[in-house]
Amino acid sequence: MKKDLRVIKTDRNIKNSFIKLLQNKSFEAVTVQDILDEAMINRTTFYNHFSSKYDLAENLASEMLGKFDQALNIRFDSPDINNDIFEKINKIGKILSENHHVILAMWDVYTETVHLYEDMISLLRSRVQTILNASASEFQLELAVSNLMTMLRRILTDKDADAINLHLEVISFFETYLLPKACGRYFANGK
Repeated sequence: MKKDLRVIKTDRNIKNSFIKLLQNKSFEAVTVQDILDEAMINRTTFYNHFSSKYDLAENLASEMLGKFDQALNIRFDSPDINNDIFEKINKIGKILSENHHVILAMWDVYTETVHLYEDMISLLRSRVQTILNASASEFQLELAVSNLMTMLRRILTDKDADAINLHLEVISFFETYLLPKACGRYFANGK
């Protein structure tokens, strides 16, 4: 069943308003009333879409984790894992850059059920671990994941296209040359 365009637009408006508020206030300080005022909607409309601000945060975190998973699929699930690493990393950068303001805002939200940053680390860790199999120590795995997440944060926070391209090149270099040496194997080949 196709969703009504008005429902889609209202849903997007609520999410965008919430993210805008998170750029100026902590999650704890944002109230449903703040969201209503920012989105210029009434309480009934909000509750037709979300049961609470926590539900809204869970929805956004899940959506962003899905986009991150989609981006990782480009890098780790393709049959030609060794080919065009830089091109793949550019595609990942594009997917994540399109959602940078949402990802960055949601990284600061931490509740019992919402912990996007940790979920992204866990997802990346499992993908890297699959590629490395048993050949990497816990330290090497942690080193790889923390470096990749640090570079990802730089990509998401940097506004300059040249700087973003440089970060993407660094990730490509890291995956192609540094990680294989650190782990004593060829990460890029998946061997």
